[in-house]
Amino acid sequence: MPMFYAVESGGAIAMTTYTKSQKIQNLRRDPRVSLLIEDGAKYFELRGVVLYGSAELIADTDEVVRILAAIALRQGEPSDESAEALAGRRRMASKRTGIRVRAERIVSWDHRKLVGG
Repeated sequence: MPMFYAVESGGAIAMTTYTKSQKIQNLRRDPRVSLLIEDGAKYFELRGVVLYGSAELIADTDEVVRILAAIALRQGEPSDESAEALAGRRRMASKRTGIRVRAERIVSWDHRKLVGG
């Protein structure tokens, strides 16, 4: 399932989803996860990384607001700390749970390094 994410200062991957989603229910039962991040369209452009780790669920609204702001910034949205923007993020965060993944194992590839690429 595609997810928007942000990379935190310590290297953890942070994202959010609706608290009532099946994804959150599954993570409550078993926090083990794998995340795939990939880029490229043609074979010799392909590169990616798979992170294996455990998900930490974050219910604190202020922390979810911070994650939402970091994701928006990563997506290229201008930083907006206005009261209106903060109120909008708080409304959104009230229905969401944050997910933080710290990698325990990493596998990567980069086809741009292949001969002929």
